[in-house]
Amino acid sequence: NTIVDCFQKCEDILKEKTVSERLINQLNYYRILYECYNRYVDDGRKRKFEDYLNEANIHFLYSRAFYYEK
Repeated sequence: NTIVDCFQKCEDILKEKTVSERLINQLNYYRILYECYNRYVDDGRKRKFEDYLNEANIHFLYSRAFYYEK
């Protein structure tokens, strides 16, 4: 619910203020990304996360993490 509330607050701000198209597009991208992840989890992770992204027609690049022992 907190994330949904945050998106709603952002949308309210966008209605009141003039912001760049880039910022609006970023908000829409992250909302769709969140919705895809939420569906992925709700479906029990039976399908690949990429399947949900492809259905939503958005591109996502995973960031790689490297861990080194001291």
